[in-house]
Amino acid sequence: MILGFLLWLIPGCKRNMIFEEQFAFGENKWKSGNFVRFSFEVPDTVTPCNLYLLVRNSTDYSYANLYLFLHTILPDSSVAADTLDIPLAAADGKWLGQGIGKYRDNKVLIRPAFRFPRAGTYHMEIEQAMREKELSGISAIGLSIETNSK
Repeated sequence: MILGFLLWLIPGCKRNMIFEEQFAFGENKWKSGNFVRFSFEVPDTVTPCNLYLLVRNSTDYSYANLYLFLHTILPDSSVAADTLDIPLAAADGKWLGQGIGKYRDNKVLIRPAFRFPRAGTYHMEIEQAMREKELSGISAIGLSIETNSK
């Protein structure tokens, strides 16, 4: 009976998921100039969505935050550029996110209740902006898009 409930519950957790993908960096190093690109379809411009950045870092990461450049390429090929400051540690030095041991997984809301302006194929390119040729301690970056249930 408990197994049946769990099997019913698990698929329900992903019902509002539109897109989720992660890119893992070899040797926990993100080289300067390496863009991570995510492509996804947006059929609906009415329903608000929450956009999340997924960051997996090790406790060997040397900073409390992560600066990123985010380039969004719309279906009409226009580009919107943003600079993001993603906190990975609190002011007291304690790591944020979930995890046990050496790695922490952070899910950071970057666009709450966002409505895509056009239907079609979108591309989001993420580049580290930390001025390090090889940024050590970042093992993965990802993007998650969910319908806003509120």
